[in-house]
Amino acid sequence: MAQGVGHDYRDGRRRLRLSPTIAELVAAIDRLPHIAWSGRAFRHVALPYPPSSGEGARINGGRWNPPNSFATLYFGLSRVTVVAEFDRLATKFGLATSAFLPRVLYSYDLLINDALDLRVADAREALGLDDRALSADPPSLCQQIGDATVTCGREAILAPSATGLGDVLALYIGRLGPGTQLSHEQLERWDAPPSLPT
Repeated sequence: MAQGVGHDYRDGRRRLRLSPTIAELVAAIDRLPHIAWSGRAFRHVALPYPPSSGEGARINGGRWNPPNSFATLYFGLSRVTVVAEFDRLATKFGLATSAFLPRVLYSYDLLINDALDLRVADAREALGLDDRALSADPPSLCQQIGDATVTCGREAILAPSATGLGDVLALYIGRLGPGTQLSHEQLERWDAPPSLPT
C-alpha cells in the first residue's frame, strides 16, 4: 500500500501497513480539492433496466461503493473504457461477455459541482491507494474510499479505470447538489459482444 492514511504495524521482523479507518479516510478526503467536472460519459445497462437508477450498484456494490449501500452510477469517460470495463466484468464472473447481453450503451452529458479527483497521483497517495489496490478484486479499499466520499458529501469520484484503459466516474445519486445536471441518450444496443478498437 502506498503511503497515506493507515497504521504501521510490526509483527516480528515484518512491517505491515493496515487499512485506514473510515474516519481517517474522511479526514484525508476533506483535505483534498473539491473539483467541478463537466463532459460526456458513457455507460452500458442491461435490458430492461432504467439508465439512471443506480439501484443495481446499490444492492450489489461496485468498485466505489460497498454492497447494500447507496445508489451509484458508473461511467467510462470514453467508449473504449466502457467496453474494457464490460470485458472485465465478464472475466470477474468467469463468463463470456455474451452471457450479459443484450445491453444498451448510453451517452450522458454531465455537470458535477463537487467531485473527488483520484486521477491525480498525489490524491491517490494521500489515501494510500496504489495501483494494486485500485484494480484489486474485491475492491475493499476503493469501496471504503467511496463510503468516506459519500460521508463527506461529495457527489462523485473520478479515477483511473481498473482496466488501465482510460478513466471512470462514480456518481452518487443521493448526493447530487442543486446545480448538478444529468441527461442521457441511447447510442446503440449490444446484441453481440462489443469489441475494442484495434
